[in-house]
Amino acid sequence: MLLSMGLISQVPQTFFALGATFEVFAAIAAFLVGFFGLKVYNYASDRKYYWFSLAFFFISISFFAGSFVHLLLYMNLKENLLDLFKIIDFAISSVYVVLILSAYTLLLSVSSDLRNKRLVLFILLLANVFVFASSGNEQLLRNFFLVQFLIILFVTSNYFENFARKTNTTTFLSFISFASMAVGHAQLYARSLLTYLSPVLYMGGYLFILFGYLILLLSMARLALKRKNFKKRS
Repeated sequence: MLLSMGLISQVPQTFFALGATFEVFAAIAAFLVGFFGLKVYNYASDRKYYWFSLAFFFISISFFAGSFVHLLLYMNLKENLLDLFKIIDFAISSVYVVLILSAYTLLLSVSSDLRNKRLVLFILLLANVFVFASSGNEQLLRNFFLVQFLIILFVTSNYFENFARKTNTTTFLSFISFASMAVGHAQLYARSLLTYLSPVLYMGGYLFILFGYLILLLSMARLALKRKNFKKRS
């Protein structure tokens, strides 16, 4: 999500339609990742897949919320409902940030096998404070993109180590999916520093993230089918 808060004048109107379209597809892909992750959890009774699924359900909700704001902007309702829009925009943007950071913290805890709930909560609170304590909307966005990138980078390294230990199709697809997300988040952060809110360049970053979701969806669907067949045989 672009998090329009005070910055929409810098963005072409057509970008909001593209943003809303991307977010709907990303929300559906994230929901399906969570759905198949829950299937794996039901078949394998491995608690980590429960938290993994919850993370992607959070991501799905955040993208659906983001698409709603972008749709309002594309329909140019901001001019007619200025005061109401500011409230809606601030509320949804804040929920978006909290849900994304919660989801990414869960992914970090799952991939790192962190079992200390207090430590996980501390990481989440630290990330939120770092973002929301920013001075101004532009700095808030840059810090938000930076935190996302750093967390996903750690998650990617964890999945690479997992792939190095257990070389198979599932671990390979998981690593590639998070690596693609890391590239996307790196581009988003870099562009926020270099050419702030350049729509074409930002869409490139989001496309890498969407590609990562689709690869992960393939991986989780394969794993769910594998676990289902294994349970039938046993």
